[in-house]
Amino acid sequence: MKIKGQLVISQLQADNVQTDLIDIASHDCPTMFTFIMVDASTSSRTCISSVIKDELTPTAAHSLAQRFQNTLSSSSSLSAAAVVHFDSRHTAAALQLAKDIKGENGPILTIDVEKDRPPHLKDLLPLCHIVFFNEHFASSYLPSTSRQSGVLSCILNANDTRIDSRREQLELDGDDEKGEGLLNKVMALRQLFFNSEARVVVSTMGARGCVILRKKESLGKPSLVAMLKSRTPPLEDDGKESMEVINLQALQKVEKRLFVHRRYLLKDGDEEFDVLRLSASKMSPSFQVRDTTGAGDTFIGGFLVALLAQQRQLLQLQQIEIQNEAEEELLLLLLCAQVGSLVAAISLEGLGARAGQPSLTQLNKYLKDAF
Repeated sequence: MKIKGQLVISQLQADNVQTDLIDIASHDCPTMFTFIMVDASTSSRTCISSVIKDELTPTAAHSLAQRFQNTLSSSSSLSAAAVVHFDSRHTAAALQLAKDIKGENGPILTIDVEKDRPPHLKDLLPLCHIVFFNEHFASSYLPSTSRQSGVLSCILNANDTRIDSRREQLELDGDDEKGEGLLNKVMALRQLFFNSEARVVVSTMGARGCVILRKKESLGKPSLVAMLKSRTPPLEDDGKESMEVINLQALQKVEKRLFVHRRYLLKDGDEEFDVLRLSASKMSPSFQVRDTTGAGDTFIGGFLVALLAQQRQLLQLQQIEIQNEAEEELLLLLLCAQVGSLVAAISLEGLGARAGQPSLTQLNKYLKDAF
């Protein structure tokens, strides 16, 4: 008799993903599968998803949290994990899980919002510290707001020497064919900070890169950097060979060749927000896009892996003078977005959602050999 969920686990194992701590939340709720047909001649795809009649229940989510806490050591329990990520599915169960593990020393909660799944998404969102949106859903989910109430000022115009045409500049600023400017976008995204735990909001824009919005001050709330420092151990310096980490020195050397970024300050009444606008990663002339399936998910995965790894490495970078925690956080977010953008771009050369995803070794090799 086959154990339900074993097919998913075996596929992850085939991709060299560690599955020791994977738990099957429920034997009564099947996993959704999506079949993807890619037309190489038109660069289009058709997705057919299996029908899910049963949602994962809050009771199952509560039991899942208890099983983790009962079977793992206290230092590895779910409540002591650094990050818990939600994909905005099974929102009733996700809401229960978020409530179970939320607390002063609880994990950083992140969520990928690609589709409105009522009625619990609106209750889950305010509990999350980092919110990922794709731009198309963000524009439909968030109510429109008057751009007259906000003022956006560019305070850092980085890598301008690489902007060699008016078209590239317009794309970076977000003035797309629909006429929606960067100010309109960030004025809508800022609503996610109202009455919520949000520290950072990220809007992905496909081939046009991403926008990151960060509230400058959240009174009574620890910063994202402070939360990470209390949840991630420092890098060991005992002379022993440690697990491979992202080569930040290599990234620092090539980032001006790969990315264009700008930093803005958004003032909305008494509130201020930092805005980072990052282009998509430039690729080598021989690069060919085969399939965009899973690129957004890969961006988020790269962002979160970098968030944990780079926090511990950040202060080891040479020739970077960090004046305060706020500047450290902005640099961290920029590096996370660069890693996310780069691994998402690399994944486009493979067919399917995971075939083109680079390993950490492959990512570091690409950084070393880039251009």
